[in-house]
Amino acid sequence: MKYIYLSIVLYLPYVSYAQTTKSAEKITISGYVYDASNGESLIGTSVYKEGTADGTTTNAYGFYSLSIPAGDSLKIVYSFIGYTTQTISIPERKNTTVNIRLESTMLNTVQITGVVADKVSEGSQMSSVVLDQQTIEKIPTLLGENDVLRAIQLMPGVQSPGDAGVGFYVRGGGPDQNLILLDGVPVYNASHLFGFFSVFNTDAINRVELIKGGFPARYGGRLSSVIDIQMKEGNMKKFGVEGSVGILSGRLMIEGPIVKDKVSFMVSGRRSWFDLFSAPISKAINGNAVGYYLTDVNGKINWKINNKHRIYLSGYFGEDKLYGGTGYKDTTYRDKSKFRLSWGNITSSLRWNYNISPKLFMNTSATFTQYKYRIGYDFEAFENDVKTEDYGSSMGSRIQDWSGRVDFNWYPTTNHKIMFGGYYTYHTFIPGITEMRVDNNKTTSGASNIFSHETQLYIEDEFKLFKRLTVNLGVHGSTFHVRNKTFWSIQPRVSAGVKIIDNLAVKASYSEMAQYIHLLSNPGISLPTDLWLPVTDNIKPMLSRQIALGVFKDWGNLFSTSVEGYYKTMDNVMDYKNGANIFIADDSWEQQITQGQGESYGVEFLLRRSTGKLTGWIGYTLSWNWRKFADLNYGEKFPYRYDRRHDFEIFLNYEINKKIDISATWVYGTGNAFTYITSGMAYANPLGENTGMGVGFFDKRNDQRMRDYHRLDLSVNFKKDKKWGQRIWNVSIYNVYSRQNPFFYMPGTSNGTIKQVSIMPIIPSVSYIFKIR
Repeated sequence: MKYIYLSIVLYLPYVSYAQTTKSAEKITISGYVYDASNGESLIGTSVYKEGTADGTTTNAYGFYSLSIPAGDSLKIVYSFIGYTTQTISIPERKNTTVNIRLESTMLNTVQITGVVADKVSEGSQMSSVVLDQQTIEKIPTLLGENDVLRAIQLMPGVQSPGDAGVGFYVRGGGPDQNLILLDGVPVYNASHLFGFFSVFNTDAINRVELIKGGFPARYGGRLSSVIDIQMKEGNMKKFGVEGSVGILSGRLMIEGPIVKDKVSFMVSGRRSWFDLFSAPISKAINGNAVGYYLTDVNGKINWKINNKHRIYLSGYFGEDKLYGGTGYKDTTYRDKSKFRLSWGNITSSLRWNYNISPKLFMNTSATFTQYKYRIGYDFEAFENDVKTEDYGSSMGSRIQDWSGRVDFNWYPTTNHKIMFGGYYTYHTFIPGITEMRVDNNKTTSGASNIFSHETQLYIEDEFKLFKRLTVNLGVHGSTFHVRNKTFWSIQPRVSAGVKIIDNLAVKASYSEMAQYIHLLSNPGISLPTDLWLPVTDNIKPMLSRQIALGVFKDWGNLFSTSVEGYYKTMDNVMDYKNGANIFIADDSWEQQITQGQGESYGVEFLLRRSTGKLTGWIGYTLSWNWRKFADLNYGEKFPYRYDRRHDFEIFLNYEINKKIDISATWVYGTGNAFTYITSGMAYANPLGENTGMGVGFFDKRNDQRMRDYHRLDLSVNFKKDKKWGQRIWNVSIYNVYSRQNPFFYMPGTSNGTIKQVSIMPIIPSVSYIFKIR
């Protein structure tokens, strides 16, 4: 790998010199591409010289730079799926700034809501997919809630934990190996309601990109995937309101110009209804309110200062709260107990875009993110109105990051796009604080706080060789300093795409990744008590190497297909030791876990249609996923909990007419692995094997399989245009044929038998959606 890194270092100065010399004979056309109706940046727009292959695409902020030979008659084409293609003439033979606004269009009476903006056979990037808001909104819902992560689960190579959960496992990785970014800020816990819903409000989202392999050098810090979620920028033209009222919750999004075409805002909120019904009912029955609710708030301000400067300020706040109590009362004695559980995220980002020159674009960001949870209990007792007992306890944990980042996009020529930059993060880990109270006397104990410094630098070059070969060559370097110890890693990345013929390409990639933080979580459901912790003297960084090869074909504008094979190895992956305690609130956490190796490999197939009355995709994954630990399973390798041989995903949406569309999803997966306990009990429970729920012995880990999983969901949208905008009635049915899928297994009534527990039968729901324009 040292030789790869050295070759990159020697290669880039050559590119800089050679291409800058040639650029003296060329002119540069640069600017931004926007949606004409609302002023939103159009990411991934194709910009090219008419009649040639000389072109580029807009970056994450809608900026482009195209260097082409000077000529007397130059025509530049701007093309983005779902929008009218524009062609403009450049009259002057000098560098020119051109900002373009594209109009959305309709094809076959259906607005193009394509899964991807570019053809799959173009470029070097593989193992990725892009979803927009319109696509996500068409996927059948659970309890009326559209969900970004539930849409991600429908992609090949992505496995779900089971019924209803929004957790996901990518190409053999664990849940902590996914980097989830919201406007460039990491989100550490992406789920509400113990994992059944994600924290992302669909109304506030503009674009979602999933990357499973072939990772560009600009991403780092996780092993298995990147979920890059970008919020809406806010309508620059006019005010708009979107919202919905469903069985689970209600949400509302408001956007519009503060100064037309100059400053815009977007604010979105969501709240569930559970406590509005449960609290008064429980209070009427036993005098104590019991309730649960979730809240989300997203906000963003977008300020176009001029053609060179732009500022974004965005933030997110989300929280879950569960509360309740019990009480007793007689003629002389009464008592009252209360419990509370809360967890949530805060993210914020301040970004400055600076167009330094027609060929050099800079983005500078300052960000903050935090995840915390807290559990508390209080008890009071009175006898003859005299307080006899008063005590309580609480436990909590927190992780928070302060980060600074700078990124540069440099376009030396049309055939080269060089990206480089770096970022620094100051981590604070508070693994656990326990507070005990008796009367007014408090004592505090817990694990020691941990502070660490993480630095990451990268450089990558996307360039064309010859006419049909596109290569992305890069390197990502990182350091992590904690407890007077510094870890470091150099991670080469390379991907290439070769056009065999028009619309048919073969692509390959190799990526190395390093991860310095990890999640101590139970091996079952997502609990808010999961702990994020850093590497230490005893815990090594996790490392991965992934190689992938695929064939990609576009069939005109109707279909695209891809077949990808991958092989990935992982070092220093973690698991709990036998008999470990997953509820940790002291410094013993390092002794509870062990590290070993992981291996995964498989083949993924995707057929997609993104135009016409019928849109959607069909995905299939054949995969193997292994783990090996010296301290577990007698040192022999065993299937990972989410080793699943076959996975099918189908999503179809059919537009009957402009007023009615129907959607369906069908998923099938062979059973997950679980451990059979030979002394009369079996474990595949939501709290895992090590929670003390019974006593038993087992020969080997994950030597049994759950039943196969399959489920059909349906959804119908009834749309009607109004003077004020549009209203939609959505009717969805989750698990249409009420398949009794396994959620976990528990001991049966007879010795040595096991019993399947299922939690999600057929669930119908209705929601009302409105869009005021």
